[in-house]
Amino acid sequence: MTSRRSFLCLAGRAVVATAATSALCACGNLNWVWDEPPRRKLGARIDDGSPRVLNLAHRSGEHVEQVYKVAGTYRRDALREIEFMLRDREAEQVAVIDLRLLDVLAELQETFGPGRPIEVLSGFRSERTNAKLRQRNRNAARNSLHTRGQAVDIRIPGVDRREIFEAAAELKAGGVGLYRGESFVHVDVGPVRTWT
Repeated sequence: MTSRRSFLCLAGRAVVATAATSALCACGNLNWVWDEPPRRKLGARIDDGSPRVLNLAHRSGEHVEQVYKVAGTYRRDALREIEFMLRDREAEQVAVIDLRLLDVLAELQETFGPGRPIEVLSGFRSERTNAKLRQRNRNAARNSLHTRGQAVDIRIPGVDRREIFEAAAELKAGGVGLYRGESFVHVDVGPVRTWT
């Protein structure tokens, strides 16, 4: 039997969660996607407890640099800024980004120097944006991990894309791909695989 105190505590948490969600969704014209992908730790090399910083840029000139994780704990305020940076710009839709993907990006950032921003060409994509991209580009996957917040297309100024590819593949944290004629590297946290 549930005590009155336990019930009131649970009810209070539900009210606070509902209010927080409503406040976050009232962010102008942006649509927030709340289906959170599974979140697992990658291992000791990536999750060693040290502060994790992400320095991300977009070709539009937008830039974010955040300490997003301290002593193994993710900072929600920093995650919101990063998720906004990785939004679907065509649909103006923001989604939860898989924490494993952020840890992979942080590892690549540390490998090539935290002073260098990672330039994000594509982060989260809505189903609609992905369908439009598939009409223009035969390389876009029907069930793209971009639509789940589990993939990014990146480059790092001054670093050859082959070096980024090799470093990401070495992590064995998901898929890493190079496309002929493109200047970016695809990185995801799906099944471990590589392609060129």
